Amino acid sequence: MDTPWRSFTRGHTLIELTIVLVILGLLSIGARAVMANRADFSGSLVKDQLIASVRLAQLNALSKTISNGVSHTLSTAGNELVFNVTHASNVSSRRVNSEGTSVTWSTGSLTGSCAGVTGSLPHTLSFDSAGDTTQTRYCVTGVRTYAVCVSSLGFAYEGDCDV
Repeated sequence: MDTPWRSFTRGHTLIELTIVLVILGLLSIGARAVMANRADFSGSLVKDQLIASVRLAQLNALSKTISNGVSHTLSTAGNELVFNVTHASNVSSRRVNSEGTSVTWSTGSLTGSCAGVTGSLPHTLSFDSAGDTTQTRYCVTGVRTYAVCVSSLGFAYEGDCDV
């Protein structure tokens, strides 16, 4: 006999699915607190800010309104790294908390391990009106090590320099 109100035994109810989603949400919040801390992201933040500020310096050097050179200076102030882009009397300055992170530079060791990159801060790159500068490699070391190259044409990118 076929009844119109058959019970379905397959699948899950909406309440069961909702409970599973709530439990997964609570577990993910707890896992994030255990696995993430500020030092894990500090090196990546410094690398990204370094690339952005060098690119800003290059753009300023290529600008038609600037006749004299542009400089990019990376220095330290306590637990902060200071990124200065200077042209004429204008200075654009950014500060990043660099606790647990160090930055070294080299114009000779452009590929391979960062062990040979030993230049200390402060460091200044000078850009001419064509946006060109000295090819330089920076190594940002924290939980992980990042290599940043500034090509002789003034473009900054993550990775080893092309030689």
